[in-house]
Amino acid sequence: MHNLFILASILVSLLQCQFYAHRGGRYENDENTIQAFRQCIDAGIDRFETDVRMTADGMIVISHDANLKRRTGFDGIVEQMKGKDVISKRTFLGNRIPSLAQVLRLFRKKAVSYVEWEMKTGEYPDEVIPVFCETLCRQVDASKPDGVLWVYTSFDEQPLRYIREHFPEAKTGYITGKPVSEETIAKSLELGVDQMDAGIRGTTAQAVKKAQEAGMKVCLWPGDSVSDYYKMAKLGADRACTDCPNLVKLETSK
Repeated sequence: MHNLFILASILVSLLQCQFYAHRGGRYENDENTIQAFRQCIDAGIDRFETDVRMTADGMIVISHDANLKRRTGFDGIVEQMKGKDVISKRTFLGNRIPSLAQVLRLFRKKAVSYVEWEMKTGEYPDEVIPVFCETLCRQVDASKPDGVLWVYTSFDEQPLRYIREHFPEAKTGYITGKPVSEETIAKSLELGVDQMDAGIRGTTAQAVKKAQEAGMKVCLWPGDSVSDYYKMAKLGADRACTDCPNLVKLETSK
């Protein structure tokens, strides 16, 4: 009977913990490309995390790194380039760096249910933050289907504060590499965010529950393997970030 109770508890945790594809599943696909998102969608995965930056002429593009060299071989900084030049670059696997507009068209067409738009603004001057947030939020909000959850997330406090003030209906999330704790819960509450994206290492089930009782959803990362997903689910996380979404989907559907 005790073993059955444990099994039932694990199954409930798995059902409650939704996984989402980090950068479109960067261990399985060409990260942050239309190809990556489409492959996941074709496999039945409709929850994503992706990274947004702004070019010198105000285009929002999808790129984790400021410098395109790691993925394209071209030594250029997104924020110092024109948008047309960024989206003309191809990765080593032959896929173009996409614009936000291109990704939004795909997500809207496929009714993608959950997206974390991670705002990579840590090095942006203070005066650029409002321009970035206004451009991003207005473009995303114009394309967001009804009934889906799209969240603006960041390690950087500035865009989160701006969005909470100027787009109060938007959902926001604070990202930290630290575990869920008294400190990170307090910071999240101070920022007024709807969710916390915290590090799995050092996080306890008790801390996750406390954050949830404070009114926040809890997302955990990084998710390097299926076992990481199971750990996040066991800790009681609402959502689990994973770099191998197809493998997680395969294993959890058995």
